[in-house]
Amino acid sequence: MAFPSRALVITAVTALFLYVFGFPFRAAVGLCLVTFLVTGRAYLRLFIKTFPRDLWMGKNLFHMLHYAWMHKRQRKILPDLFEEQVERTPDKMAVVYANDDHRWTFRDLNSYANSVANYFSRLGLRKGDTVALFMENSPEYIGLYLGLWKIGVVVAFVNHNLRHESLTHCVRVAKSRALVFSSSLAAAVADVMDELEAGGGIEVGRMCFAVCGEPAGHGGGSFKRLDQELQGMSTSPPPLLAGKEADGNDSCRCFITLINTQMRQKNSEV
Repeated sequence: MAFPSRALVITAVTALFLYVFGFPFRAAVGLCLVTFLVTGRAYLRLFIKTFPRDLWMGKNLFHMLHYAWMHKRQRKILPDLFEEQVERTPDKMAVVYANDDHRWTFRDLNSYANSVANYFSRLGLRKGDTVALFMENSPEYIGLYLGLWKIGVVVAFVNHNLRHESLTHCVRVAKSRALVFSSSLAAAVADVMDELEAGGGIEVGRMCFAVCGEPAGHGGGSFKRLDQELQGMSTSPPPLLAGKEADGNDSCRCFITLINTQMRQKNSEV
């Protein structure tokens, strides 16, 4: 039977000893010292070689944590940061979608997000309501999320591979008031229309929207075309989110569908 190396045993015992006495800094120093004594010059050479990399990484980590802390203290949320970026670089490319060479600048993306926010606000959606996004990757996906967040609507991200009971469950468990889906997934939505409407769920004729082209498959005539609905909508920023200062960063922002190894779905609140 092979035993652990002397270096591993000494390092583990030293770490345990120092941890018991509650000195994390001294534990780190002790581990370095023990490792150096066991390995000799090899450790010193390795330390000198990797120190610049570790210093650079530590600096970036510090800046990232400070940046997040600063914005949390100022109670800024993602749409606020996005608006600031739009003001700085309105004509810079924000989204490049390789599938159809679709290119949106920050100004384009912000205009789309504002039209989404104003449209759903006009439909009566308010802060705390949930809209399910059942979509494949597209620039509209990003714009919808930003636009809904601007009016405080919670977004439920639904995996576009789900079908039948799994799809119905994920939409309903998030208590979604509306559903937006890629036109290519219209057949999957048509299969569960009755289940979505049952028990006072989503009003399919009023709050179910196809986006990114004409709906494919059965039931296409039952859905609204969001692209058409957004035409003529104002691209000005929506009214300031009421109560934003009160809850800051503490309220729920989205639901994410998780699928475990038994293919059972649940929505995780973020």
